Amino acid sequence: MNNWSPRTVRGLIFFGIGMCAFKLQPVMTAALVSSLFWSGLSQAGLSLVGMVSLAVGVYFLATRYKK
Repeated sequence: MNNWSPRTVRGLIFFGIGMCAFKLQPVMTAALVSSLFWSGLSQAGLSLVGMVSLAVGVYFLATRYKK
């Protein structure tokens, strides 16, 4: 763990947030099935959070910080 840079840890955190958002998406949609509006908004919001977090996490993991 000593050789992990803060950038790598940040990348893994963002990646984890993105994966959790994608895993929560069907659960939240099913929980809000009584209201089609809130169900769709929840699905769209979690999808957006998941895609952005995954993209940021992969970017942090794929690039190196240059001093």
